[in-house]
Amino acid sequence: MPGSSPKFTTPRDNTDIQHDMGTRSRLRRSTWLILVGLVFMVAFAALGRDSRAALSPGKPLVFRRPSSWQLTEAKLHWRAGRVEEAETMLEQALHEDPTDVALATWLIDIRLQRERYKEAITLLKEYAHFSTKKRNLYFRLGVAHAKLKSYKNALGYYQRALELDPYLKRAYVDVAKIRIQQRFLYDAKSTLKRLLQIDPDNQDGRDHLEMVERLIQSDKYNVWRRENVLIHFHDHKLVSAIEQFYPLIQAHRVNLEDKLKYSIPLIHIKVVDKIERHFNPPTFYDDLEDAIMITRKTLENGDHVAFSHELAWYYLTRMTRKNLPLWLHEGLCLMESRPAFLDAKPLRTTRVKWSDLDHSMTMEKRFLEFDQISKLDPSIEESLRGAYTIVRFLLESYGWDTMRLILAEYRGGKTRFEPTCEKILHIDFESLVAKYTTYAISNYFFHSTGEISSSAPAWR
Repeated sequence: MPGSSPKFTTPRDNTDIQHDMGTRSRLRRSTWLILVGLVFMVAFAALGRDSRAALSPGKPLVFRRPSSWQLTEAKLHWRAGRVEEAETMLEQALHEDPTDVALATWLIDIRLQRERYKEAITLLKEYAHFSTKKRNLYFRLGVAHAKLKSYKNALGYYQRALELDPYLKRAYVDVAKIRIQQRFLYDAKSTLKRLLQIDPDNQDGRDHLEMVERLIQSDKYNVWRRENVLIHFHDHKLVSAIEQFYPLIQAHRVNLEDKLKYSIPLIHIKVVDKIERHFNPPTFYDDLEDAIMITRKTLENGDHVAFSHELAWYYLTRMTRKNLPLWLHEGLCLMESRPAFLDAKPLRTTRVKWSDLDHSMTMEKRFLEFDQISKLDPSIEESLRGAYTIVRFLLESYGWDTMRLILAEYRGGKTRFEPTCEKILHIDFESLVAKYTTYAISNYFFHSTGEISSSAPAWR
């Protein structure tokens, strides 16, 4: 306007401009960091508690996706009591996220609840290796197999569950229930006692133990089992004697299996008051029952020598399918039960033929009272000594590896020793006889006059 003086704006210096630009830059950076932090917090929360725990040290890394709409639907159906619809939604959710172990466990529990045990087992086998002490899938496998009466598998999975969590009380009770079903009452009693050691006030364990005690008292034919040894007995008071005798059984079993390289899945033993055979032996292998009979007196006295003889007879009968000649069968049994058989009394003659040895040793085995062996017919005693000496000669000369080859020939069918000798030992029979004669004379063969006899057997 005329007469007015012009207005001028003072320009801002560079320092002010830079200050404003820095402020705006810091604001933008702070805003960006806040947004990133919020996004991270939301995403991490969506992963869920289980996945956060999976990221902690010392635990397996399990990544989970955010909960799907199927999982949400499953929860709604479950709360409303619609179990079938919940299961369907869970199956779809697990298909979308197969790494979610918690989701799989929930589905497994529903299948167990609905008694769909085979489907539960199929899913459990896929996720069993994710088992933890808190989420014990091996226990669930045991439950499913027990419901299907697959007791052997159930016991195996319960064992693995207890290895993972030795304080899993339900597993002890379930194992005891299976043992009761199998009539292994003493196994059930032992399991329940372990449970009560962990929790003396466990009422379920106490109730089952009382029931087992009543069953043992009322049962006229009890069953005791450890590993692959099964013992039937009629008087529950024998348990203590059985417990003391068992280590001797196992020692002889391990020794036999090591030498023969042959095992029997289940050794069946029966305790009786008297064995109804001629001469009433203290123990006897009954091939009709496929069991070793042992008298109560023998058991209580801990007479494992006679028992080990019959245990060896049991193994050799099974291994060679009853094809072994009696002299070889008996000689091996004596080597197992009486390795120092000739120490007290020397061999008197080698005139007995192999065929004669078979004829003189009947299946009655009147000699099993070893402390009474001197009262036997001298011919029986000489036959036993002859069989023992021949077998000992074969073992000392050729070893157990060769003996197993000989036994394998008999397992294939009945055969004569002469061709077996030439096939396995690579020596003709007459040369083997001469070799044995030298062995017997050098080690055992003396007359009462002190003279050495030169007679030799004609084995056939």
